[in-house]
Amino acid sequence: MIKVFLVEDEQLLLNGLAALLHSLDTELEITGYAYDGQEAWEMIPKNPPDMLITDIRMPGMTGLELIELVTAAYPDVLPIIISGYADFEYARTSLRLNVYDYLLKPLIPNEVKRTIANGAEEIENRKKQNIDDYFRNIFPISPKTRNVPAGLQNINCFRIAYICIGPILSEDCLGILDAIPHFKDQAAAGAHDLFPEAQCWVVPGKYANEYIIILGFPSSLSDASEESLSQLWEKIYLLIPNTTMVVSCPLDGSNHILEEIMNLRTFLKQHITSDIPHTSYYEYETKNLADQMKEYMVSNYNRPISLNDLSEHFHYSIGYLCSVFRAAYQVAPLRYLNQIRIANAKYLLSDQNRDTLLKDVSTLVGFTDPFYFSRLFKKETGMSPSEYRRNALNAE
Repeated sequence: MIKVFLVEDEQLLLNGLAALLHSLDTELEITGYAYDGQEAWEMIPKNPPDMLITDIRMPGMTGLELIELVTAAYPDVLPIIISGYADFEYARTSLRLNVYDYLLKPLIPNEVKRTIANGAEEIENRKKQNIDDYFRNIFPISPKTRNVPAGLQNINCFRIAYICIGPILSEDCLGILDAIPHFKDQAAAGAHDLFPEAQCWVVPGKYANEYIIILGFPSSLSDASEESLSQLWEKIYLLIPNTTMVVSCPLDGSNHILEEIMNLRTFLKQHITSDIPHTSYYEYETKNLADQMKEYMVSNYNRPISLNDLSEHFHYSIGYLCSVFRAAYQVAPLRYLNQIRIANAKYLLSDQNRDTLLKDVSTLVGFTDPFYFSRLFKKETGMSPSEYRRNALNAE
């Protein structure tokens, strides 16, 4: 999922841009929006996006000033600017700030879609390159690595375990020596015995007492293989006393390996500091968390809910919550929330609720912007809210 932040001081243009992004097949999620650069700069550090789309001229901080601040703090953010024809030359000079592309007003839907799709592809390519670089760096220090592929294209399914021996360390702590010198070799040998067809890497974690085990399989695992995998985790867990281990859900492809590793360590740290029992399997715990998120959205769909709200309520990072929810339900949290809202809006527009005023429906299902609600409703149903009600009443 690619996170997008929008900055535009014209409400109608911002709404139209959001609607266009929602209509794309590319997996995008609008994680925030602002009406000026200063507001955006205050919001972005709470959840840095992958893509920043900003108007070039706004009151107070300009789009270029915002981009300069954001890219200095978050170099991986891909900036796209919006400008009028009068700012064309000004926009072109922005390419020196590593702006990926620019959109001219009035926005042409096909041009917007093309630019956003190309930007999304660039972000995915960068992530893949980061993963390839990561593997190139860690392979030389992995024990007896077998058949390391030049790329990762031959591996279709990954499973990852993050292991901590002793206390979780923080930036102000010194690393401790490995508890057992041959742990890496023992873990790799155990994986090879149970899964001779798999690739196995045992690599350093963040500190000297942390390890990451990455298993790559040519295809998805069968139920029997899953059972063998559980035996492997248990065997590895028992190698060293006072160990905590978290295990990922299956990952299809390598695009989210780095993100998953960071999520696992966050999850590990939260479990250790909360005195939760030491053996912790990520897929079981996260399914429960995903269910809680689903229940929360079903119960509160009629009020505004943002990803920041979910993060504050469940005490996990936004990226972690999105990853957990998508793994459980194959849909992003806010997209699922909108599906609930549209379903309830259809009920309010049915002949059973003819006393509900059309203008109140969007607010009753949790939308703060009635224009955005109308566009989303039409996208999902093929009809505007008024057309849907008219059809419902005529069907009596």
